[in-house]
Amino acid sequence: MAGLAAAVDLGAARRACAQLRSIPGAPSFAVSASFVGKRSYSGEEIKAAVGDAIARALGWTRRERDDEAELNLRLFIEHDQAHVGVRLARRPLQDRAYKLAHRPGSLKPPIAAAMLRLAGLRAGERVVDPFCGAGTIVIEAAALGAAAIAGDRDTDAVGALRANAIAAALPLAVATWDAAALPLADGAADLVVTNPPWDRQVQVAGGLDRLYAAAGREMIRILAPRGRIAVLTPEPDRLALPGLRRRSCTPISLAGDAPSIVVLDRA
Repeated sequence: MAGLAAAVDLGAARRACAQLRSIPGAPSFAVSASFVGKRSYSGEEIKAAVGDAIARALGWTRRERDDEAELNLRLFIEHDQAHVGVRLARRPLQDRAYKLAHRPGSLKPPIAAAMLRLAGLRAGERVVDPFCGAGTIVIEAAALGAAAIAGDRDTDAVGALRANAIAAALPLAVATWDAAALPLADGAADLVVTNPPWDRQVQVAGGLDRLYAAAGREMIRILAPRGRIAVLTPEPDRLALPGLRRRSCTPISLAGDAPSIVVLDRA
């Protein structure tokens, strides 16, 4: 892996980045790594091996901390394939200016944006998040031109959403509600996109099966005839919503876990 990484033409990537911002000819760099699939090495081990190989091959200086580096190299290993990329911006795209308030289990904005794109969001569609948390999904949806509606039974989460929505300067409809009894009309949503509790950072009374069944009935009820549902879940095989078919199931790497973005529509 280290030898292959050192053989990648990172000089071309550096020159591309230099068209957008000032970067020296021999920059300092940091390596980030994520995985999907089984492996016999840790993230720190592969970062060190790849980083040291690149430093030797190119004469660049490896930094441990991303915020101290002039370039960020991203290594993504998916089963038996590896991809190496270079972040164009100095700061990660996940550092959105609006994300002032956080909640346990809060999504990174790029993942929320990816969920919306996988679900095929179109401007003007009505998007509902029954488990809004700090509101990342609906804020990203509103930024893409959606009419966003969100709620949570946790009043602190609703407060966090309101604070982030004000910072984003985007119009949102916000409510305190129970996802198992949504105060919305039948067919009110073109798209339901959500990250329900995983029963880890946020505990779930009665377990995931009970949560998925109760909230799932409401998501199906409020879904428009041609609507879609996208759910981020660590247990995709337990997400069965009657009358819906699975369009896609995309595994991702997230903070040491491997959840999936499941997209469903009406059969």
